Amino acid sequence: MRRWKAISILFFAVALGLVLYVSPKAQAEAIALQDGEYTVDYNILKAENDSVSMANDYFEKPAVIHVSNGKMEAEIRLNHSAWITEFKVPNGGVYIDTTTVSSNSATDTRVDRFPLQSLESPLVSKIHVTVPSVDYDHDYTIRFVFDSSSLTPVKTEKSAAAPNRQSESPSAQAASTAGKAANTAASGTNDSPVSRVEASAEKVNSNNNDLKSTTASEQVINPPTADTAPIAVWMAVLVISLLFLARRWFVSKAK
Repeated sequence: MRRWKAISILFFAVALGLVLYVSPKAQAEAIALQDGEYTVDYNILKAENDSVSMANDYFEKPAVIHVSNGKMEAEIRLNHSAWITEFKVPNGGVYIDTTTVSSNSATDTRVDRFPLQSLESPLVSKIHVTVPSVDYDHDYTIRFVFDSSSLTPVKTEKSAAAPNRQSESPSAQAASTAGKAANTAASGTNDSPVSRVEASAEKVNSNNNDLKSTTASEQVINPPTADTAPIAVWMAVLVISLLFLARRWFVSKAK
């Protein structure tokens, strides 16, 4: 009897350890990110495999991540803006259009903003590419894969909070105010010309199989999120527990 009790205690200790290890990893992202702005690198992959998509050349890096009340939104600059006539991301089980927050017709660029659930899971997105000069018109599915290890804070609530400096001299206060203004300007959206991909329309037309075509009626597939990890662990614990109890019952009946 003592042997079974020892085995039971050991088993549940291991199961509890797994839960405590996996659950914080699934929730670490939401806990770690304070309200503010961050930059993060990313790549755009094809829908059907992990090869880099040609669309990777038409989205500038890094992305800017805005966090407010625990919710994330991403801002990404597009070059060849006129070619990408639609850009949709999943939200609430459907695909929604991204919001254009700024554009520059002279450089053919724009900055789009959209909600983001996680940096740990690929963001499945849809784009529509149109190049009238070569009669090119296609829909594609692509995946944004963010490199969470590259996440860099630009401005957070803690760093943006102004300390009380009543004892400072007027000149020091003026210098501090100027520094804050410079920081604010540096962290804001910059719509200056960016490095653009020197890809011709003919190259786009000849590589039209690099991206996966989709139709407007395609069923929305929600990308997996890290929230499924605790569920998987609990399911594994439940199955193992049932097997353990069943084996113990059969052993007791055999005696």
